[in-house]
Formats: sequence, structure tokens, C-alpha cells
Amino acid sequence: MFENEVLKKAKPYFTEFLFPKITILGRDVVTVEGYKSVVFMDGAQIVFGLKKGVVKITGENLRLVSVYSDGSIVGGTVTGVEYDV
Repeated sequence: MFENEVLKKAKPYFTEFLFPKITILGRDVVTVEGYKSVVFMDGAQIVFGLKKGVVKITGENLRLVSVYSDGSIVGGTVTGVEYDV
């Protein structure tokens, strides 16, 4: 019961891109959901802009494998994920 109440209250924050959902699958795949834009991208770093702050993914041979309406899949050798407010 408590968990459902928390999720109901938190949903508006997620839909306004305040809190991204980041999923790391090994060293090769990262999914980022709930961002506003891609601020910077090269083979060593991809930066996603949020309503408040950025998510930085660092590594080697990084690329956007897939982009969909509410997120993206990053491929390559991931060495770091940083969330700056």
C-alpha cells in the first residue's frame, strides 16, 4: 500500500523529467529514459540534458543504438555513468 502511494505521488516528477531512469546492462548497454535532449555526443561521451542537471555516460566507441519517444539506448564500452544536478 505504502509503495503504491509513493509511486502515485512520484509519477508527476518522473513525467516532468526530474528523475531519469538509467539501466546499466553489463559494460555494453545503458538505457536512459526521461531526458529532454542530447546535449553532447562523441565516441567517448554522451551527455543527456534533464530538466534539472545532466546524465553523462563515458566510455569508448559510444553511440546511440536506438532513440525512442521517452528514452535512448547507448551502446559501446561504458566506463562511467554520472548524474549531475
